[in-house]
Formats: sequence, structure tokens, C-alpha cells
Amino acid sequence: MRTLKWIALGVGLVVVVFLLVGFSLPRKFHVERSVVIDAPPAQVHPAVNRLKEWPTWTAWTVERFPDMKVSFAGPEEGVGARYEWEGESIGQGELEIKTSDPAKGVTYEMAFNHGAMPSTGGLTCASEGRGTKVTWYANGDLGFSPIGRFFGLSMDSMMGPDFQTGLSNLKKKVESGNASPPNRDNSGVLSPPA
Repeated sequence: MRTLKWIALGVGLVVVVFLLVGFSLPRKFHVERSVVIDAPPAQVHPAVNRLKEWPTWTAWTVERFPDMKVSFAGPEEGVGARYEWEGESIGQGELEIKTSDPAKGVTYEMAFNHGAMPSTGGLTCASEGRGTKVTWYANGDLGFSPIGRFFGLSMDSMMGPDFQTGLSNLKKKVESGNASPPNRDNSGVLSPPA
């Protein structure tokens, strides 16, 4: 009986320590990777502004996740364009462009599991020498759950390599001239494709 008491006390102590450590961990996470592309920002922008281009350069492809189903909604490009995916191997998620500027890049809101894990992010462009420094970042709030905060410790190692792979693919795509040109009407204003 006495041994059981000590085991219960030990387990209780481990749980308390786990919770205390969990609550002391950062609530927010930030993941960021960058690459320099030998092209001006306006040449990079179509590949990040048109979500139908993303499967051609991101690390999250149907080749990698064969059961993934992808759909698009809203405008063809720019603010309001939506990208949604679902699959047993990748889960459910959605991304919507919130701001778009040919000289600065795009920002977006993203959520997994039908809004349960919201985050914000973007692909920013800044002139660097004769090229463009493209930075892909994501920010999120893990809430009050100590388990979520432990999970947050691995966000950089989980997402960072995929960001870097995507940026490397984007660099190859743009530098090879395979990026689609922006849609413009005669006034030079971006417009949806016909």
C-alpha cells in the first residue's frame, strides 16, 4: 500500500512539473526562412500572388502527399484568393491572401483543422543588389494549453525545412523564367485572367 502511495505521489509530481514547465514556455511561435532570387520583385510576385502557382514550388505537393485534395476559391490572384487542402497524411487546412503588393509580396491568414489552429504569414520581397530577398514567415498563437506550447518548440524544425525547400523551388522557377506573368489590362492594373 505504501509503495502505491509513493508511485501516485511521483506521478502527481511529474504532472505538476510538466504543467509548470509547459505554462512557462512561449505562447507564440515564429518561423522564418529567406532566399535571394536573381530577379526583380515584380518578377517574383506572380508566383506568390497566384495561389494556383503554389503547388508548383512549395514543399506540399500531391507527389509528396498523394491523398491530398486541393481546391481554390475566390479571385485567381491577390487579396481574397483562397487555397484549401485536405488529406489523411496532411490534415485539413486553408490559406487566404490578405494583402498583395508587387513590390513587397503577400501576407496571408492560414488555419488547420477547420480554424482550430490559426496563424498568419507572408512572403515578403525586398530588393537586394540586383535581385530580390524573399522571406517566408509564419506566426501563431498556441493559446493556454501547455501541450500546445511544448508542440511550439518544434515548429521551427517542422516548418522551417519545408519553407526553405519551397523558397529554393521558387528561386529555380523564377530564375528559369517559368513564373507566370501578372495579369494586366491596358491601364497596367492587375486584373483576373479571362
